Amino acid sequence: MRHLFTTLRFRLILLVFLAVLPALGVILYSGLEQRRMAADEAKKDVEDLVTHASLYQERVIEGVRQMLFTLAELPAVRQQNGAVCSAIFAGIVAKQKIYGNISAINSQGMPFASALPQPPNSQLGRSHF
Repeated sequence: MRHLFTTLRFRLILLVFLAVLPALGVILYSGLEQRRMAADEAKKDVEDLVTHASLYQERVIEGVRQMLFTLAELPAVRQQNGAVCSAIFAGIVAKQKIYGNISAINSQGMPFASALPQPPNSQLGRSHF
């Protein structure tokens, strides 16, 4: 066994290994560093996406709020004219695909107008009413 460590072949292999070892270390380190940088970049991209989505959602909510304030000022809504309100609501839903339905509910919790047909169920027990 002692003869193995003293041969020229072993010494050459050891020399090549020792010469390549720093390069392997650099390759390993740079690979780990690139992986960390890619993970940081992916995290930043996700944060940017969430920020943009929340800003978009805030704009949608503000647009709906403004539309509801405007609808609440219409004489047909104030007088609870169901036929006229339903026609107005249907026109808005047809033009603005973001809305699934628009309904108006009186103070007793009963719907008096809706863009789409819906059963006349009381909304009094619902948390949003």
